Amino acid sequence: MRRLLLACVMAGAALWAFAEGTVSESEVTLGNPNKRTLTWICASNNYLSASVTRMCGEIKRITFSNSAGVSNDYDVTWLDSNDVDLLAGQGANITNAAASTICPGVGLKDGTTTSVIPMTLNGTSTLMITNCGHVVTGAVEILYQP
Repeated sequence: MRRLLLACVMAGAALWAFAEGTVSESEVTLGNPNKRTLTWICASNNYLSASVTRMCGEIKRITFSNSAGVSNDYDVTWLDSNDVDLLAGQGANITNAAASTICPGVGLKDGTTTSVIPMTLNGTSTLMITNCGHVVTGAVEILYQP
């Protein structure tokens, strides 16, 4: 009985330690573009900051989705190793009502016309989510051309 109780306590502690404030990654590489999904669980302090494994390529599209309970107008920042926001500021005030899609890029202006070229990533990065709510979940789906 003591062993069972100890096993249950340790399993619960491990689940709690792993779950809160973490990001898990999955990737589909069949065809182009590749799709990497970052599934996140925000901590009880309404904040998440987690490392993302190495990615190399041009970002084509990013979709944000979330579970019930996520605060409206939550913020997502995705920083490369030089602290450049790969979302180009478009991760601010994400709605909790439905999935949101953006195509982040770098703005180029020649004096009369503003164009955007896709962001390029080569290395590790950090995903930060703020104002999201108390221990809630969501996902960031990244389509990128390797």
